[in-house]
Amino acid sequence: RGYHRCYTSCSRFFTSVMVIINELSTISDEDFTAFEGAQSSSATEDPVWAPALSNSLYCLAGEPSTIELSNGIRMPLLGLGTTHSGGYHHNSVVYALRECRYRMIDTAKRYGVERELGLAIKASGVPRSSIFIATKLWPVDFGNSTMAACKKSCERLGVDYLEL
Repeated sequence: RGYHRCYTSCSRFFTSVMVIINELSTISDEDFTAFEGAQSSSATEDPVWAPALSNSLYCLAGEPSTIELSNGIRMPLLGLGTTHSGGYHHNSVVYALRECRYRMIDTAKRYGVERELGLAIKASGVPRSSIFIATKLWPVDFGNSTMAACKKSCERLGVDYLEL
């Protein structure tokens, strides 16, 4: 019953609010440098969406909205997906974290970018405690292999823990 309530609630939020960006835009070094020191828009009562450098990456003015999960952890409703991106783009991830206020990263061992994501998280200057990292396991990593697989993902990401 609790699972169903959470699933229904989360499903509604994800359908209406969650934005997973699956296509990271290539941000050139010149554009990245130009925006590197820029201040984000001031916070507003309601989030305001504005296009960033392309139609694939949107910035949030104000603090990202979150939802409380059944275990009490707050999860951002805006996430950055890291697959089907046509290649990994370090500057895009750093820009999304630093300037667009993305606070959730969705990844998986299968995507092959965990090491690079760890470097981008570090380069962004955003405290690890402010970033919600969700990863997925490969089918062979279930059961007795689950904890070892999570620890390996942590090692590749250069973090001590995963949120999901």
